Parts: sequence; C-alpha cells; structure tokens
Amino acid sequence: MTNKKGNQSKPKIVIGTSGYSFPKWKGTVYPSNLKNKDMLDYYQSELGFEMVEINSTFYRMPDAKAMSSLCSKTKPGFEILVKANREMTHEIQDSQGHIADNSEIFAQFKEGIKPLIERERLSAVIFQFPPSFRKTAQNLNYLTECKKRMCDIPIAVELRHQSWNEEETFAFLKDNQIGYCATDLPISPQMMPFVEKVTTDTGFIRLHGNGLPWKDEDGHRQEHLYPPEELKGIKMKVIKLQHEEGANVVYVAFNNCHAGAALLNALQLKRALDIPLPTPVQQSFNF
Repeated sequence: MTNKKGNQSKPKIVIGTSGYSFPKWKGTVYPSNLKNKDMLDYYQSELGFEMVEINSTFYRMPDAKAMSSLCSKTKPGFEILVKANREMTHEIQDSQGHIADNSEIFAQFKEGIKPLIERERLSAVIFQFPPSFRKTAQNLNYLTECKKRMCDIPIAVELRHQSWNEEETFAFLKDNQIGYCATDLPISPQMMPFVEKVTTDTGFIRLHGNGLPWKDEDGHRQEHLYPPEELKGIKMKVIKLQHEEGANVVYVAFNNCHAGAALLNALQLKRALDIPLPTPVQQSFNF
C-alpha cells in the first residue's frame, strides 16, 4: 500500500483509469493483437500504472473468486479502488421515499471484495451517488450508516447535487472519516462544482470529461479527450489537493474511457507531474 506522509517528503500522487479492459482500446492505446487476458498485465507492466478503479462492481456484485484472480494478476503494491454497487448508492429508497434496510447488500459486497483486503490491494470503496441524492438529514444519516457498515474499509463519496457544496458537508465528512471525491461533473446550477477538498488522509479526483453533458444531442454518451490546456488545470487541482492539510496520498482516476482517452490523459498527466514513465511509453506515445 502507499507509504504514509511520515515516510515521504510530500503526499504521493497515484494516477490510473476507471477500468482497463475495453475492446476499443485495442489499436489505439493497446496493441491491436493484445489478448483480453493480458490487458491488466500490459496496463501495469508495460504502461507503468500502479492503480486502477474497478467500475463493474456498480452493475453487479463483486465475486470473491474474480477478485482473487484480479489480485493474482497484479504485483504487490498495486492499488485498487472499487465502486460501490448501485444498490448501495442509487437503489436505496423504498416506495415511500425512505432509506430501505440494505444491510444485507453491504454484507454481500464486503464478502465479494474480501480477497482485495486480504491481499492488501484495496485502497478505498467509492460511493458514487446520483444527482437526486441531496443534502438532507436522512441522507446524512445514510452516509454515517455506510461508513459504519463498511467498518475499517476506507470509503469516499462522490456527491453530485449542489446542495452538498457547503463547509458543513466537508466538516461532517471529516468528523465521520469519510473521504470526498472532487469531480468534474456536467456544468449545471444543480450539479456539484469541482471542489478541492480532502476530508480524510486521502484525496480523490474522478475525471469524467470536462464538465460536459452526460449525453450529446443525439443521446450518445459524451466522451472527451482532455487537451493540454485543460490538463494543466487538472494538474493544478491535483497539486492543490496534495497540499491540503492531512493528505497522505491523492488518487486520480480518469473515467473518459472511450477509445482510450482516459489512458492517454492519465499518461499525459503523469508526465506533466514529473511522475516517471517507462521508456517504451515515452517512445510510443505522442506527448
């Protein structure tokens, strides 16, 4: 796992992508003949990434056997962020609009990620809440319940509704040892702006695509390759989080995954931050 601040001059920055096994990455950022089973090894060994965010757990419960296999394919020190299942973030209300008892869902989720914990691969579980999840007493209570049910497993929340943009929110997260994900959401009066805050000893940034709408005019999912001038802004945000009081490490996950944009931007940001890249990467990618 990442060294704590006492063992380093400043907080470490760990950059990765939200997923690594995309067919459309072949022939763009992966060799066209790369086998699916070799994608993770290429991601970490050839491209030099030390972290990945697993998003598939949002759609289906993590399977302990699959998580154990994931551990076997990664080197010691490789870090994994796991996205909470949608039944823990999106499908949480009963027909009356009250928070339903989903404690069994949490138990099932924790059982599925147990191999990541035992093999010291898990860095945090990311709770990505929808824009409909507003700042209310009921939802604040639910956040504390999430932390309680996850026990010693570090968690971080992505809060998308602008009602959370108050100092009271960040004080609450600090008091309850819940991490905060700074995120570039679609620009809207109802959406949470990008706020550089660290509420535990760990900073989190999730990059979905420059505040663009989720879908374009034709209803297709909007994807975005951050150009150099926008990456400069992201670099400054990362550095600002790095200097937040109490921060030991900052995780940055690119989620603009279409056609390998996330991977290319992640490599570009690493280079901009003077994080060493493998020699083949420097030779193969046009920076």
